[in-house]
Amino acid sequence: MSVLVRCLVCSLLGVTLWIGAPARADDAKQARTLFERGLEEADATHWLQAAELFQQALALRDSPVIRFNLSSALGELGKLTEAVALLEALEQDKRTSAELMQRVTRDRALLRKRLASLTLRVDAEGVAWQLLLDEHELPREQIGVPIRVDPKLHYVSLREGERVLDDAQLELAEGETRELVLAGKVPPPVVAQRPAPLELTLVGFGDPSHDDGMSTRKRRVIWGVSVAAAAVAAGVVAGVMLANRDQGGGASSGDAFSPGRVGVRVPQ
Repeated sequence: MSVLVRCLVCSLLGVTLWIGAPARADDAKQARTLFERGLEEADATHWLQAAELFQQALALRDSPVIRFNLSSALGELGKLTEAVALLEALEQDKRTSAELMQRVTRDRALLRKRLASLTLRVDAEGVAWQLLLDEHELPREQIGVPIRVDPKLHYVSLREGERVLDDAQLELAEGETRELVLAGKVPPPVVAQRPAPLELTLVGFGDPSHDDGMSTRKRRVIWGVSVAAAAVAAGVVAGVMLANRDQGGGASSGDAFSPGRVGVRVPQ
């Protein structure tokens, strides 16, 4: 990387970096400063810092040299799809010099061999679904065909709105080819079962020994309930009779004691 970058600085920085529409002098100066700092970070194998500086320089000045060095830093970080996309764009860029084009073609071929291949299929008839790869929606035209992805851990989810129908995690190695099918069939709704109505059976007070097809245990329960009900009814009747007697006007006409007093009753 260091030899390549220094070569580019010597032969191309003075020409290719500044090809295109005229830029303001302060932007050009700042872009050069950021680019050179990115080269220093790349020499120290600080790829994340180098990539950030190259991106900042590219925002100020679009240049094939900056794009090439950015792709190199991204490749070292494992962001192969981004690096390959930059190189493929450089192959179509008329500003790319012949010397730079040789390095672009070579690096693109090497990076493509490191990419993994993933084919995603969906079994979700009649469902309005979305397929997401690493939280980014995958276009329908990319479903069912091999797509190039970075060799790393990926998360795939099939969703209907906010509901996840199916999902999976898969770790892909460099150059690996994998196929995954996600199912999106929605189970039928569960219908709540109503409880069966309570059936009451009236049984007459017959002979408990009579066999009417019921089990012995059931007959005993019915007889027990019947006896208890009869006892309760008898108690209610007795209570009513006692209440009527107490409310009948006190003692009989032959009683010489005044009602409602405590003590010895004296005949009048």
